[in-house]
Amino acid sequence: MRIKLKLDKLEFSVALLTDVAPLTCCALVDALPIERQVIHAMWSGHQLIATPIDLHMTTLENPIAIPVPGDVLYHQHHQEIAIVYGEAQFREPIGPVYVTRVGRIECDLEALASLGERVQLEGAKHLELCQEKA
Repeated sequence: MRIKLKLDKLEFSVALLTDVAPLTCCALVDALPIERQVIHAMWSGHQLIATPIDLHMTTLENPIAIPVPGDVLYHQHHQEIAIVYGEAQFREPIGPVYVTRVGRIECDLEALASLGERVQLEGAKHLELCQEKA
């Protein structure tokens, strides 16, 4: 299953990890479309964060603390989606935390990294998550 991620003027296809995070993927798809602003993470490295996105999840699935570029994550406690574009470790002031790895962007990671750097310098950008048309 795939969804579309629009960041500023860029579009990415996200492969949802329904085999390892079925509940979170289902909740995400049910919440579509989602529109928010993304900002740059403060503690976690090269990540863009959109909040609040309440998927009503209490279960941590497919837990990860050290993601890789292209990972799409959901932090249930903070109700946020994170998009990883470079070196990162999901952190809070108290240290590393685990989040649900819900999807992967598998192409055009250079464009994603360039956008991530612009958000860090310029500020918030528009994010939209929606169904990917077949």
